[in-house]
Amino acid sequence: MIVVCGLMAFVMLFEARARYLYLYAPVFLILSLCGWESLFRWAGRRVYFVFMRKRGE
Repeated sequence: MIVVCGLMAFVMLFEARARYLYLYAPVFLILSLCGWESLFRWAGRRVYFVFMRKRGE
């Protein structure tokens, strides 16, 4: 994750043209999908545990 942040900072600072950003768009898309997947997995577990706690199990 730190590498992606560094890559994004480098591109934004030193590669000012938009054509260079398109090269990294697939990487950013795949990483964002992985992030959304882990967020939904975490939220699902959280909802499950809250539901079970209210149920008394």
